[in-house]
Amino acid sequence: MWGLAWYKATFDLRAEIARGSLGMLWLILEPLLYLGSLSVVFIAIKQQSDDGFIQFLFVGLVIWKWFAMSISQGANAIVGHTGLMRQVYIPKMFFPLVSLMINFFKFAIVFCLLLVVLFFSGIEISIVWSVLPVLLLVQFLLLMSLVFFLSWLICYIPDVKMIVDNSLMFLFFLSGVLFDVSKAPESIQAYLKLNPMLHMINAFRSVFLKNEWPDWQALLIVTVCSSILFLLAAWLLHKHDRKIPKVVLR
Repeated sequence: MWGLAWYKATFDLRAEIARGSLGMLWLILEPLLYLGSLSVVFIAIKQQSDDGFIQFLFVGLVIWKWFAMSISQGANAIVGHTGLMRQVYIPKMFFPLVSLMINFFKFAIVFCLLLVVLFFSGIEISIVWSVLPVLLLVQFLLLMSLVFFLSWLICYIPDVKMIVDNSLMFLFFLSGVLFDVSKAPESIQAYLKLNPMLHMINAFRSVFLKNEWPDWQALLIVTVCSSILFLLAAWLLHKHDRKIPKVVLR
């Protein structure tokens, strides 16, 4: 199924690129416009660009955008393919998996641009960067667990889609994208740290901006919780595999 999902993801990407007049260039311009516009807004709010603020902001925005786009699109992946489900049987976890792969490819382009920006802004590459594949793997596991579970849940409770869309905006401000959580009042830090994306963004910032190893304990907790949720979601999708089309198409 992974091979078929990869083929479907690359096919959909080529189709998306072919539909646009800018083609492949849009996959680069769109994230640049996203990063640039938000950077201008928040620098204007701060009235000045503190040392390292641009790098701090860019790392948070890039990692968050991967998360938000994957959740928003992946959660609706099954209900969005009702027409195909009418025609042929396909394991239901196939659809969110394809969505995850497409968004990972788009993220990879933006991530490479981020590395270029960091390099030219004076950030030095060190041995600490060797942990990046681990961080990417942990975040992909987190995304896969959430997307699989939400895509199953939305089949039975369609209103969850609206909750997800509104929750993403709320989580954006609680994930430390725009501020250093360590400077927040201690009374609320404990609640903010319940958000796994806070730990993922902090982990990437530790590597890129502080030249430090990430918080291994926090990463372990995110990995364990994500693994448990993934196993539960995969089991639910497998158990309800034949029931989902009847529920969605009724």
